[in-house]
Amino acid sequence: MITPAYTLSLGQGLTWQIIATEEISSWMRQFAAITQLKSFSGGNFPKLIFTALPLYAKLPSSISSILYGVSDNISFDDAWHPEDLGLITLWRNQHSKHIICQLSNQSTYETDINKMSLSLHPIYQKAIEGQGLPLHAALIEKAGMGVVLAAPGSTGKSTCCRRIHYPWQVLCDDETLLTYDAKSGFCAHPFPTWSEYLYKRSQRTWNIEKEISLSAIFFLAQGKSDELVSIAQAESAAFLYQLSLQIYGRGLRKLQACEGKRQSRCLFDNACRLAKAVPAHILRVSREGNFWEKMEEAFEKV
Repeated sequence: MITPAYTLSLGQGLTWQIIATEEISSWMRQFAAITQLKSFSGGNFPKLIFTALPLYAKLPSSISSILYGVSDNISFDDAWHPEDLGLITLWRNQHSKHIICQLSNQSTYETDINKMSLSLHPIYQKAIEGQGLPLHAALIEKAGMGVVLAAPGSTGKSTCCRRIHYPWQVLCDDETLLTYDAKSGFCAHPFPTWSEYLYKRSQRTWNIEKEISLSAIFFLAQGKSDELVSIAQAESAAFLYQLSLQIYGRGLRKLQACEGKRQSRCLFDNACRLAKAVPAHILRVSREGNFWEKMEEAFEKV
């Protein structure tokens, strides 16, 4: 038996149908609620099929019928290849556009939340193939103008998001996915702060389908006063690459050396394109100043 299906649509024309088998239906409903996924309304899209069933000898009938719509006895042979991420194994087949996401049978509150975080890996991976980039960054916006506040953990992203004044709005404070389109350029999507759930600090949800044009990048640093500092394009690219690895690197480390190097190179190339396309600055932030005024000054100079 299959749980209700969901749709995930991002910029760059990336759309998936997301399905789970019955034994993890409650887990999938929580994941869909956190990411504000909409019920599937039809269409022929690639499927992400989540299951905790053992995948050996042959695909379970509940999965094979989803994949092909007709057969309930499809051999599980060498055509399907695993990508082990620890709590999740991704099964791919070069003849299929669908991915089977097999969850570990470990089931505690913490592991279930970590599985949700890892479930975004194939989504990030597809965006990267299209010149996008996941970033360890907050996403804020003003009048349709998207800005990322990029920094490693414990550097001040969340603090800045709490301090910023209206009409700036905070869309997320930890992970942002950038997608790329030749016509519209780079667009940003807010993704969850999984620590909010791991440490049970809130029940916040994030509309990961929300898309906003990216206008600027600010690399956060602590300072005695609020200050904008110019940054060379090469340095910006290096920072962006490192911040993307902080999100995507957990999957890269599990890949075979050749594939890991290929995807790492793709991340770096995308970081270079982003640094070339979108203005970037270092923003030194004081404890009590109005740092957003420095951001607005940067826009006035463009």
